[in-house]
Amino acid sequence: MDKPTMEPMLGRERILDGVYSRLKEAILSGKLRPGSRLSIPELARQLQVSRSPVREAVRQLVSDGLAIDRPRQSPVVPLVEVADLLEIHQVRESLEGQAAGLAAVAFDSAGLERLEAILLEQERMVTTKDVSGFSRTDFEFHTLIAEYCGNKRLERFVVSLKSEMRLALLLVARSQEHTERAFEEHWAIFHALKAHDAALAEQAMREHIQNTRKTLTTRIVDPNQQGSSQTSGKHRGRSI
Repeated sequence: MDKPTMEPMLGRERILDGVYSRLKEAILSGKLRPGSRLSIPELARQLQVSRSPVREAVRQLVSDGLAIDRPRQSPVVPLVEVADLLEIHQVRESLEGQAAGLAAVAFDSAGLERLEAILLEQERMVTTKDVSGFSRTDFEFHTLIAEYCGNKRLERFVVSLKSEMRLALLLVARSQEHTERAFEEHWAIFHALKAHDAALAEQAMREHIQNTRKTLTTRIVDPNQQGSSQTSGKHRGRSI
């Protein structure tokens, strides 16, 4: 496997935080692909820092589920396993559904404006077929809803599980059919939240995660499958 190439660190960044952020983004963007070795000496050389902050950053990645530690070998970026996806999505459906229901009661106008702004940006990502941008705005959308659920422990669980999923979600984001459908489902969730309808928000979130799970399992089993764009777009935010 080709060695990943990392840009040198900027001197103004706090070294450990900067190294961690740089490596995390490289993994989530696909620059460091599943199965890539996280060689401490090589990464330190590329980032032009000492090995110590790289070692600590990689340990944090392991803790976050974004790397796998191996005895007497370099940690690696994890491969995506179907069994893991099914397990995570079972938990996500329950937790994020509950979080959406709670958030529907708590969302204020400022929060709804932020959520709508994320969706308007996501629309550009769908139109331009920006896979990385769609993944980022998807994470922001779900994270903001969790932020408004009013339960800090539930919020942490949701964000942690969503982070674990970002590697797999990059795969489905390459399907235009999936991104268009997910985008429409995000608008449905948004309108339920805007109406402060807790039951509808929970239902819409659960259905969204169920559909994502189906797409994920299909594309992980057959990664060469390419979804065709069949979504009409008639339900987008401004026409509801």
